[in-house]
Amino acid sequence: MGSSSELSIPCLALEASGDPASVALKTTGGKQVEVVLPGQRGRTLISSVQQLCQETQVDLSDLGVILVGTGPGSYTGLRIACAGGRMLAHALNIPVHGICSFHAAAWVATGPARRQIIQNAYRGEAYHALFERTEQGMTPLQEPQVVATESVPELLDPEAMLLGELEGVDPNSFAAWAPLQPTAKALLSFAQSECDLSPDLPEPLYLRTAR
Repeated sequence: MGSSSELSIPCLALEASGDPASVALKTTGGKQVEVVLPGQRGRTLISSVQQLCQETQVDLSDLGVILVGTGPGSYTGLRIACAGGRMLAHALNIPVHGICSFHAAAWVATGPARRQIIQNAYRGEAYHALFERTEQGMTPLQEPQVVATESVPELLDPEAMLLGELEGVDPNSFAAWAPLQPTAKALLSFAQSECDLSPDLPEPLYLRTAR
């Protein structure tokens, strides 16, 4: 479970699984500020974190926990976010938690309780996941997986909300639709809910080997 003592102090979130990438900071008072990473993510991550600290008047040494979106998504973005989060956590001697970017995106969506996600994974494949929001939290009915693009339509539930888009899938045929936009703020919201946070160091959720 997310520790209430951890999450009541300043918290930093890094999300680079998609485009645009973002970083967000929650202050002790609960204020949340998010900035989009400009240019190349690897070169602007730390400067964007410093910008956030200046805007919120939070010193890096005041941070109590770091959250990292682990994907699935951009291979490069995931490597940058996970490495950056681990490096900062080590330097500051604070905990760092990885959060599935799809879980967080489904959590903050507004619409029917059942929320399905599709995202182009290229190479004739797509990422797919299905969640249901309940009083207990976000229950995964299908953890993120890679499937052949042509098999996606038969996996989707028209009575559920659709997050994302894919060629050949009509978003108007579902109960509700919204673009899939993983954000650092979504990680903060997810972590403050009654949701489990992994005690392990964040690792990219690649789902398949690079080739």
